[in-house]
Amino acid sequence: MSTWQHAKQLTGSAKEGAPINYKQILARMNRFCVQPVLSATSSVGSVGGSGSGGSVSGSGGGSGGCLRPRKHEQRLLRNMGVPTVVLDLLQIPYDRKEDVRMNELMRLAHEFLQNFCRGNQPNQALLHKHLELFLTPELLEAQTVCAIFQDNAQLCIELSDKVVQHFVHCIETHGRHVEYLHFLQTIVKAEGQFIHKCQDMGHARTVGEDVLVFYNDKALFNAFVEMMRAERHRLDATDSSGALKYHIELVRLLALCTMGKNVYTEIN
Repeated sequence: MSTWQHAKQLTGSAKEGAPINYKQILARMNRFCVQPVLSATSSVGSVGGSGSGGSVSGSGGGSGGCLRPRKHEQRLLRNMGVPTVVLDLLQIPYDRKEDVRMNELMRLAHEFLQNFCRGNQPNQALLHKHLELFLTPELLEAQTVCAIFQDNAQLCIELSDKVVQHFVHCIETHGRHVEYLHFLQTIVKAEGQFIHKCQDMGHARTVGEDVLVFYNDKALFNAFVEMMRAERHRLDATDSSGALKYHIELVRLLALCTMGKNVYTEIN
């Protein structure tokens, strides 16, 4: 029996003998990894239950605090070798512009990997072995790298400058996307401690004019005010686009780089 068939059986996503529905399996495995944490004002019906459609939110600066890891299930999926199969899926070539179905599968695959390593350091270490696979300009990959390093001090301490350079280069060549900044924010603080090495690297690599965007003269400031008025309705937790959102996250990154009594970055 293949790993996909094992997963189908484990998640109860289809009847015996039915063709494998990869989208349905991935969506169910996402719910298998994490449990939504309902607020006092949320209703049980809004979670999505155990139906076959939809999935829970992944990492990457969104609703991460609303999901609780299910560590027993995460370990079970790891022992079954499910992450290896999903990693193989990510390496299948396809037309990103035209193949809508594959784009949806890839989104669910990344979402699964993000939830698979959420709050689970052994799973983060497992995916970290395949880090090179995610060092692309794609935003989904950036979100998955964030999940791999999220709140893992050991991985952040061992981080090489090459990875930081990669994301800074992505900003310079592929645009000012918040997802790239989220990675730099992720690595400067983990498990309640500020990682001075990562603060220094993050600060040193973001001083270029393609990365830093300040509105510190009159003309630029006026444009900034107009931008705030125009984008006011878009500033929510789910919207990661726009110049204003980038500016806000950049300022947050610079602030994080100076916290924890880091004299070098404070002076600079």
